[in-house]
Amino acid sequence: MFGLTAGYQFNQYFGAEAGYAHFLKFGDTADGKLKGANLLAVGRLPITQTVGVYGKAGAFVSHFKVTSEGDKKSYDDISPMFGVGADFRMTEQLTAFAEYKRYHISDIKKRHFSSDISKSGPELDTAQVGLKFQF
Repeated sequence: MFGLTAGYQFNQYFGAEAGYAHFLKFGDTADGKLKGANLLAVGRLPITQTVGVYGKAGAFVSHFKVTSEGDKKSYDDISPMFGVGADFRMTEQLTAFAEYKRYHISDIKKRHFSSDISKSGPELDTAQVGLKFQF
């Protein structure tokens, strides 16, 4: 997957972020392609001056294409998503972070496919490390 995120920190405890995520092909018996945008509220608890932990919750607006045995179907959905993480402020503008996010796409209509495809949509877990630039 790849994505882009921008956010605003209102104070040391609360922020918001918006992002875009594009998942490459995935699936065992069916091929899935997923992309979408999210809007999340972020609650952060500072542990020290430089270290903090945070939680995220909000909505993921997605477009999901699935192909199974030649059958194709697209689903547009708004679903909840959440994440947790920790950050380390390296300088005034640069912060390192590690986080986990969970995406869940709502139910797939099984009747749309001739194969024995699962009725629930994908649940995707992501883990990432990175740098945030703050200005």
